Amino acid sequence: MVKIGEYTVTSFSEKGDVRDEGEMRRRILLVIEIEAPITEQLLKKRVINSYGLMRIGERLDALISSLLAKMKNENSVIFRDDTFHKEGEEEVFRPTPDDPEKVRYSYQIPPSEGAYALLYSLNGESTLTQKALLEKFKCVMGYKKKGSQVEKLFKNSLEYAIRNGKIIKLKNGRVKLSKEPDLLEEQC
Repeated sequence: MVKIGEYTVTSFSEKGDVRDEGEMRRRILLVIEIEAPITEQLLKKRVINSYGLMRIGERLDALISSLLAKMKNENSVIFRDDTFHKEGEEEVFRPTPDDPEKVRYSYQIPPSEGAYALLYSLNGESTLTQKALLEKFKCVMGYKKKGSQVEKLFKNSLEYAIRNGKIIKLKNGRVKLSKEPDLLEEQC
């Protein structure tokens, strides 16, 4: 069942030492546990911010990338479709909150999460045009405007859902659910 979740930003009370690999690994795992599914780009941003830093330089980016590669090889993290996931992850999407401290831009949302918003938007509809689905998607994700980044997220999420057999694209360009899931009734 697709659910609407609340987006939570990981917070850290201590700054720590970026050279301590064990500490960085702990922070990476904590961010994944709280914020997954999460893109690699946003994961790096959250980890950097946890040290009180606002920007990631080349050396620090290389250090985090190297540690993430090591963690992927050890299978200590779940990484698929260019996104980090947590064990037992639910079918959930998290609309963009109005709180500026918790904002997540559309380019920071993984297509796998956007796909759940599309499934939710298609609930109760026999078929929809892609334009109508985009409007519903924008509404359930909490976007007031429809810019190019929101459209890109929509397109990538739709491609993901089609590729994974969740949504069918009909010959006339309309889309529909591949099967009728048990979804929540409340819609925009």
